[in-house]
Amino acid sequence: MTGLRQYRGVGPGTMVGKLINDSSHPSDGYSGDDVVNMLTSFFHADGSVPTPANDHQRFYAVVTPPGINNSLSGAGGQHQTFTCNGVTAYYCWVNSIGGLTESVSDGVVNVFSHELVEACTDPLGNAILVNGRLSDGKKVTNDEIGDACNNEFAIVEMNGVKCNVQC
Repeated sequence: MTGLRQYRGVGPGTMVGKLINDSSHPSDGYSGDDVVNMLTSFFHADGSVPTPANDHQRFYAVVTPPGINNSLSGAGGQHQTFTCNGVTAYYCWVNSIGGLTESVSDGVVNVFSHELVEACTDPLGNAILVNGRLSDGKKVTNDEIGDACNNEFAIVEMNGVKCNVQC
């Protein structure tokens, strides 16, 4: 992530925790508010879940199981902000539409990498807007940085598992 340091001074990231939610929330057709409510519930119910902190820009990622999709038609993921105990927090949700290791543009790792970069470089989605052209020649105007590279990805292999990561 240090390659993003030209945007807001982004530095190396550190995973400070992980949690598997085995409840039925959020349910299919969930909204961003449903994700925020789920996260907030975890903060209050489980002391092991790191809460938002003023001195740390924590990023929470919610990856749903297959068949549980957001109410936004055609969206594979999205990054947003919310306030918890007076602290701004950053999160994304990612639908498991394309599977974890699929060699397609809507795979979980590809969509997650897209949302992570956008949340790091421009968490509110309105400060860094780019213009340019995609590899197919289509013009991109006033889009977030990840959108300018949509459908352009690299296949990386880690521990014998191949995944797509957005360029």
